[in-house]
Amino acid sequence: MLTPHRLLAALSLLLVIAVAVGCNRQSVAEPPLIGEARLSMAGLADGPPPPTFGPGPATLAADPPSDPGAQLRIAGGRLTNDPSGPGRAAGYYTSADLGGPITRIGARWTFAPRGGSQGAMALVVSRNGLNLPFSVHLNITPKFWSFGVWPAGGGPGTGLQTLGYEQFDVPLAQDGTTEHETQVVIEGERVDVTLPDGEHRVIRDPRIAEWAGSFATFEVYADNAMTDSRAGFTDVWAESRDVG
Repeated sequence: MLTPHRLLAALSLLLVIAVAVGCNRQSVAEPPLIGEARLSMAGLADGPPPPTFGPGPATLAADPPSDPGAQLRIAGGRLTNDPSGPGRAAGYYTSADLGGPITRIGARWTFAPRGGSQGAMALVVSRNGLNLPFSVHLNITPKFWSFGVWPAGGGPGTGLQTLGYEQFDVPLAQDGTTEHETQVVIEGERVDVTLPDGEHRVIRDPRIAEWAGSFATFEVYADNAMTDSRAGFTDVWAESRDVG
């Protein structure tokens, strides 16, 4: 029969073991960091986003390049754009090389109404700046999400290859203030996507591993730039960890 002294000693030993196991699990869950790019728009002055994003220079791009308003900039605590012409428009903010394949990419953002249909945001992972192939292309609108990979080159079968698509049970708010959040965790040919409604989706494809990249791009897109709701990033992040 355990005396109070022995019982206290046994409980203390169990506590030490539990702490040790917990620390070991934490070290396993967080491999060494190779490189990261993180940016919060809170408190940033209106104008161009920081020229450094991650360990080096960021890259800004717009489509169409003839519309300077399509380029992303800080406005009211959001990384967003303001295209001046009708039709499709997209703005891109790309990190520096993170030094190894990206293992996590995510963002928080809002959708601001503009009296028309739905705009979109996208997260992209690539090997060399904003150039094909894309091993990750997550697109989210207020009504649906889609995930795919995008091969390089032209011709049949080389456009965006959709691997997952679903409509949201409840559309995402488009009030300009409600923040939505998503994240993609990449493990070889497998991704775990955390959606804005809290759901998780796991997708596997060998091209995710084959085209793994060290550049992260954050995109604001509209089919009709003058009337579609506009995505505005409040926080963006990407990291590469040494997973062995």
